[in-house]
Amino acid sequence: MLKDVDFEPSWSLDELVDMTAGMSGSDLKEMCRNAAIKPLREYIRTNPVELQRSKDRPSSAEDDIERQRLRDSIKLRPLSIDDFETPSKTHAQMLAQAYNLNDELFTLRAEALD
Repeated sequence: MLKDVDFEPSWSLDELVDMTAGMSGSDLKEMCRNAAIKPLREYIRTNPVELQRSKDRPSSAEDDIERQRLRDSIKLRPLSIDDFETPSKTHAQMLAQAYNLNDELFTLRAEALD
């Protein structure tokens, strides 16, 4: 899934291994998928006009070529270790929000996950 993805020079596989100890293969796959999508989401948020302009044109052979050029020209930032969020930490945050847990309880749960 991340075979052709660029990573920041400071990215550490050892750190990722420590963060993901005990996670299932399914959890790892989902975490990698989410990490890979983050730079694309950032690009879409920061370049909406450029992307919308290419989307609004009527389709023709020339436009299809132009759209392909646009796709090929998009340069996403490399992944950082911060892009990899462990599901357990994310899950704890979702639970805290869903059940309106107070900050003190959430802090204790987050510390336990670190």
